[in-house]
Amino acid sequence: MKDFVARNAKARSWGQSHTEAYSKLIAKLVNIPEDVALGKQRREGHAPLRIDDSTLRLQQATVDLYVASGLIPKRLDAQQLLDTAFNP
Repeated sequence: MKDFVARNAKARSWGQSHTEAYSKLIAKLVNIPEDVALGKQRREGHAPLRIDDSTLRLQQATVDLYVASGLIPKRLDAQQLLDTAFNP
């Protein structure tokens, strides 16, 4: 599993500096238009992110927003959803 996470982190890091090429690959993999993949990559980036206290707070706020808006039925604990064992 750690090999997969390391490869994924390496690919996402490469994608940060090769936005168009990365987007073309993603578009092909998930069968979406290239311009959609490029727009998503430019907006979101998806660089590997260290899970720390601020990440946990942000994710918990997102969970709480989803509960308040009815997108998910009950509150979840972000700390139980994220795994710090794979931090870059």
